[in-house]
Amino acid sequence: DVETAGETGQNRKGRFSAFPSKMRHGLRGAVRSTAQEWSSLSDFFRPKRASLRQETHFFAVTVMFPTFSLAVILFYGFDNPPTGRCRDDSDNACSSDRASASWWLMFIGCRQVLVWILAKISDVFFIDFLILQHPRVVSMLGPGLSLLMVQSKGWPSQICWWGVWSLLILYGRGDFNSHWFFWQDFFGLWNKENPSGSVSSSDNFRNLIVSAFVVSVSVCLKRNIVGMHLGARLYARYNERLKESLQEILIISELSMWARGKRDEHKSFDPDKHWSKRGDKRGFMDVMGNTLNEKEDSCKPSGSLSQYDSDFVALSAFLEPWDEPKRSEAEKITGKQIIEFHQGVAVMQRDYMFSSAFGPVDTREDCIRSSEKLYHRLVKLMGSREESICLDDLAMWMLKGCQTEDDEERAEELRSLFHPDEDGQVHIIDFVAAIDEIYKKLRTLQHAIKNASDVSKSYERVINLVFYFLVCCAVLAIMGISPAELIVPLALILIVFGFMIGPGTSQLFDGVLLILVRQPYDIGDKVAISDVYDSPNQDGSTHWMITSIDLVKTTARLMGTAEVASFSNGSLAHSRIINMNRSNGAIVHVHVRFTIDVPYSTIMVFKGAVEKHIEDLPKEWANMMGFRTNRVEVDSNFVEYSLALKHQCAWQDLVAIRESKTRLESFCVEAQKQLGCVYEGPPAA
Repeated sequence: DVETAGETGQNRKGRFSAFPSKMRHGLRGAVRSTAQEWSSLSDFFRPKRASLRQETHFFAVTVMFPTFSLAVILFYGFDNPPTGRCRDDSDNACSSDRASASWWLMFIGCRQVLVWILAKISDVFFIDFLILQHPRVVSMLGPGLSLLMVQSKGWPSQICWWGVWSLLILYGRGDFNSHWFFWQDFFGLWNKENPSGSVSSSDNFRNLIVSAFVVSVSVCLKRNIVGMHLGARLYARYNERLKESLQEILIISELSMWARGKRDEHKSFDPDKHWSKRGDKRGFMDVMGNTLNEKEDSCKPSGSLSQYDSDFVALSAFLEPWDEPKRSEAEKITGKQIIEFHQGVAVMQRDYMFSSAFGPVDTREDCIRSSEKLYHRLVKLMGSREESICLDDLAMWMLKGCQTEDDEERAEELRSLFHPDEDGQVHIIDFVAAIDEIYKKLRTLQHAIKNASDVSKSYERVINLVFYFLVCCAVLAIMGISPAELIVPLALILIVFGFMIGPGTSQLFDGVLLILVRQPYDIGDKVAISDVYDSPNQDGSTHWMITSIDLVKTTARLMGTAEVASFSNGSLAHSRIINMNRSNGAIVHVHVRFTIDVPYSTIMVFKGAVEKHIEDLPKEWANMMGFRTNRVEVDSNFVEYSLALKHQCAWQDLVAIRESKTRLESFCVEAQKQLGCVYEGPPAA
């Protein structure tokens, strides 16, 4: 029994000795985490101390010290007008419901200033420190509430905290609410000797605090809703162009960083080594073609259906070309997508947009110079003697043989970016021109997004005008003042003013709807402006380059003469606006004349030659849309055929389209000469 009791006592002793150890570890961890939080808080406020000290000094010198001095003079020098001093209960000042002038000075010039400083510190602490730097706080509050609080940063959050601190240390019937130093008897200015009336507990003060909360929450909700709406507009308008541009930035960045890495490793291209995985020296396009053919063969159904594949291809060639319409599904744009969009826009604003390995791209000259350096670096790595780069070899080396589908897609993107010639070679002018084209497209997109943001800000100002008017009406109602007393005279003035400028207001409203709702053009777009009933020009209309847009006017430059003009948006609202940049796949018409006695078979041979010529220029022409008779003039002895061809470019690239059309017309003349069917007009009388 004694031994059992001894063992039990030792167990109890061990149990009780372990408990304080756990407490010590827990206390130690709590102290350590508290020290870390205090250290992070100190680090957070350290760079803000100078501005906080400067602002406090400003309020103390310019507001608090003058008002305190004036309050002392009134209280001690002029017997505290208008109520007097409450020295004992028999004084009339003690029963007065009014506050003295010195108390008002202390209340507004000192106590309210201190409360406002506390509100600003609270705003910085809760938003900048807790929410933006502590993910745990965000997870506790939730993303929605956290976003609302971040949107309220600034004066809305500060007046909310002003209401909180006023409710805690100013509003109420207690002695502390009237006088913070009520407990001392040395300074009568700061105790009940200075009458405070019922200001601290008045309904007006309470309504003012409630108004602060209402205004703060309303502005916070408005900022969130308007911010989401305007951000979604920018996202829907520019997201696809931004994704395409960022993909091109990624390709050039990867190529630049890979080239710098190989240069630092002192490596050069070895054909035997880098082609060994394929067993032959086929280009990656051949490999991709074979791979795709193998996949198609494996997916073909067995049986008699496969015998009709060739017939299907032959028949589809005779069908009329048709672009299938794209399905547009309504997408709900989230805050995360808007944030990612703005992060993508920030990439285009970097000094080293294509990575540090590429070089600076502050200006177009810097971009061209960096492109030349990258090209010469690649030429040196590839060991080319012809001052050109074989893109097949470069892709196979860079992507380690294109073993996966992702590598093959990246190789195809590299090829579509630099457009090698028929031999797969890329020369310096083509290389630099490709990157220069990307640079111009990025800068145009950046300018367009900035201009659209400015238009959105103007749109937000209109919303703010209506919103703050409604907020003022709500505040007046809370304060016990009828808003109708303000609305009725203002409405009468607006009605009279509206009759004065009715037509101008209507045109202004049409212009605003044109920019915000229709959005017919963007910065950098070429547009053709004409009357709605005018016939369009099949060879391309005279167009303007859009340079600036706001809610009132649009500035454009006439292409060809570089003349600058400004149009009121209201005048453009009732015009036909052809956007060249959005007119993809330009349809070009070429007219060819044959004498009436030319056989139809010769004309079909001519058509086949033109089709073969178009197939040999896939970078310029997509296909032939039609070949049909346009005019038959027996008296003039000719039949005119019209060729409708689809170009690869949009009408935005009018110069390239006209050059392609000129070359095609020259080819048609040469083909007619070789076939002996050139039409010669009747001799002049």
